[in-house]
Amino acid sequence: MGLNTNKDRLVKISVMGQIDSPTKYITYNISYDGVPRVLPGIGGITYNVRIGDLACGWQADHVEPGVSTKNLEKIEGRSSPNLAYNVLACIGNEAIVATGDAKGSRGYVVGKHGGIEHVLEDLRLGDIVAIKDADTSFGRFYKKGALTIGIVVHTNSYIAGHGPGVTSLMTSSKGKIIPELDPNANIKNYLGL
Repeated sequence: MGLNTNKDRLVKISVMGQIDSPTKYITYNISYDGVPRVLPGIGGITYNVRIGDLACGWQADHVEPGVSTKNLEKIEGRSSPNLAYNVLACIGNEAIVATGDAKGSRGYVVGKHGGIEHVLEDLRLGDIVAIKDADTSFGRFYKKGALTIGIVVHTNSYIAGHGPGVTSLMTSSKGKIIPELDPNANIKNYLGL
């Protein structure tokens, strides 16, 4: 039995973003064990954190692998171009550098920023995971019997309740998705990274 899709009716549209500078909202965070920590976090270019690397154990807080981007354009009186950028850019889309010294270089969208708790220590960035009793049809919430398939997109955090982030790919509120354990289920293997 094949998977029915609407692939032939999808609109191809371009979006454009820029490298986002690393951000800090406060000088330090208090960790789950009461220790104040000053750590790199969201944004920028991470030179030594890549898809396939462990998602836990870094001296970091929510670090995303590779290049973090967003649309910095501000248009008064209109919806946010960054919102459109986040909604329309999909995991697996090809990304092409449009300007600068790296113009023409290619890569892939490998995640969007999100969060999930209770994860395994050997989880790797880019792993495709099944989350039991999680329904993401209209936000993320607990629902007995539901199942969500997602991709690990950022590292863990020292803040209580924050684990490596998972972007949802698909969900079934009625448990119609039957996961299979595959140790090679990582986006780098599907994108040839």
